[in-house]
Amino acid sequence: MLSYLDHLVPVCLAALLAGLIQGLSGFGSVLVALPLLVFFLDLRTAVPLVSIWGMTINLMLLVGLWRQIQMARILPLTLAALPGILLGVYLLTQVPVRLLELLLGLVLIGFAAYFILSQGKTRVLGRGWEYLAGFLSGCLGGSLAASGPPVIMYTALQPWGKDAIKATLTGYFALSGLLILAAQALDGLFTGTVLRYGLFSIPFIFLGVMVGLWCYRRLATDRYRQVIVGLITLLGLLTLGKALNG
Repeated sequence: MLSYLDHLVPVCLAALLAGLIQGLSGFGSVLVALPLLVFFLDLRTAVPLVSIWGMTINLMLLVGLWRQIQMARILPLTLAALPGILLGVYLLTQVPVRLLELLLGLVLIGFAAYFILSQGKTRVLGRGWEYLAGFLSGCLGGSLAASGPPVIMYTALQPWGKDAIKATLTGYFALSGLLILAAQALDGLFTGTVLRYGLFSIPFIFLGVMVGLWCYRRLATDRYRQVIVGLITLLGLLTLGKALNG
């Protein structure tokens, strides 16, 4: 019990940060929180915990974004993610996690560099890119609990407004998150420890999301894209650092 209480404060602080980041940008809770949690929790506790946080945040965001949801954008991403999740779970058992993290970090930083060098130019991406983004997202979700980057990059390149981008991300993460939660439940990952941490940290998730939404409402679309690229760069550096020092 003492060890559990010792870890409760950093878990709640990580929850606050996760809620703030995703409330602002529509993504990032897992990629920000997971590297922090694994410093004091084992991976089989940290991964399902951030999955619970992610679903909680997405449900909160959907309340304000549901009018912007377009299922025609979200369903192809979700359907393509299904085989990707299965492949990702397989890769988790066959490929060293550090190698997967290293590749992910390089892809994130490479995308941020491309976006900056292209001066933020957007373009309409065809349906093939939509399916590719969903499939790769499923692979990363199944292997690293980090399904966001491919879909984030796909939406950031589209000539959509900030509400359309955030609504697409939130709707997709809600649907794919349900699949990931189901897979984790079948694997028996939702232990008493995970559920206790989740119960105590939920109020901090709510607080973080509220602060993030307050900031989001004050951003123009161009500034919002800059925030996305900045966060992608940060997440890429964090992922690379974890892979190289793990």
